[in-house]
Amino acid sequence: MVKCIFNHGYWNQGFQHIIFDSSIKTKKIKHMAKEYVRHTVKDYAAWRSVYDQHDAFRKESGCTKADVFVSASNPNEVLVVTEWDSVGHAHKFAESSNLKETMMKAGVITVPEITYA
Repeated sequence: MVKCIFNHGYWNQGFQHIIFDSSIKTKKIKHMAKEYVRHTVKDYAAWRSVYDQHDAFRKESGCTKADVFVSASNPNEVLVVTEWDSVGHAHKFAESSNLKETMMKAGVITVPEITYA
């Protein structure tokens, strides 16, 4: 099932989430993004420890939610699904030197596959 997520080519644009506020009878549009990152790590437990320590930087960068999934066939294949307050913040985080250094420290051993929705 994880592999299917990365085969959908339409997951490369920002998503507009429409919120209705019934008390003021107006429609607000909240721009948000989801980021799907799949990679393989040397040791999941070691990776998870570093990942958890990096939570504050993710939140400061605009991440509003994060979930981690592990492949049933390979416990070191990880899918991280994050929600962001904007597509721009998600891209900026993904390209940051802080993230690259943290991934190296955590033991990421494959080039991450990154998809946005």
